[in-house]
Amino acid sequence: MTTATTSAPFADPRPITDLLPAVAAECRRVLEAAVDRDWDEPAGDLDWSCRGTAAHVADVLFSYAGQVVAQPDGAYLPMEVTVEDAATPDRLVASVVACAQLLHLACAAAPDRLRAWHPAGVADAEGFAAMGVVEVLVHTHDIALGLGLGWAPPQQLSRPVLPRLFPQAPDGDPTEVLLWCCGRAALPDRPRLDAWRWDPTVRGRPGTGGPGAGSTEPPLRWASGGSVRCCPSPTGQPGVPLHEHPRLLPGRPEASLHPVDDRGAVS
Repeated sequence: MTTATTSAPFADPRPITDLLPAVAAECRRVLEAAVDRDWDEPAGDLDWSCRGTAAHVADVLFSYAGQVVAQPDGAYLPMEVTVEDAATPDRLVASVVACAQLLHLACAAAPDRLRAWHPAGVADAEGFAAMGVVEVLVHTHDIALGLGLGWAPPQQLSRPVLPRLFPQAPDGDPTEVLLWCCGRAALPDRPRLDAWRWDPTVRGRPGTGGPGAGSTEPPLRWASGGSVRCCPSPTGQPGVPLHEHPRLLPGRPEASLHPVDDRGAVS
């Protein structure tokens, strides 16, 4: 499947890191209006409940902040966010917003030379911020579906992360393209993805292990077809089943993230 590089200019001139507060505020605006609904319902097509998905987002954002601060070079830090069983939906939303702010503060204070480990590749602060933005936008969409809300990620918040995390994403409406890149929906000319991968590695700098200058990895491609059973999260190395990854939490779906090489075959 051929792809076209998304070349549209950013709608928001702020750095991606500075989008985190706006993304968190949008999440709060949408989900606080539905705190009286049943959060035990599945979140979209995920195997998790809306409640579990919100807890997952808080955990991931907290984990990303920890990576940016500690700058480990080989694994996630051995810590995670645990949400109390009695937490109400409004407190779950508040936890997501708080962890988004932690990630924002960590990334905003990080030096340009910062590098930290992520399963998809060694990333800089902007890479972690971009993944945080996508985590909040895409999972807010999942939860909104589960709660019966008609909401999709705003274009102005979706567009900046596409060239940063999905450099070979097709052109088109940023909201639709983001949901397609994350396996949530089909595009008019492209089927829904059942395997996908993002790329948070440092762009155009040799020795980062990613697809920038000096990298030996093939350009990113996607396999297509089927329904999503994976999500952007600290889940596992590409090709490693999620249930085998040490950061897998109870209730996460079993699936694999597969890089696809230039020949079009899932490796």
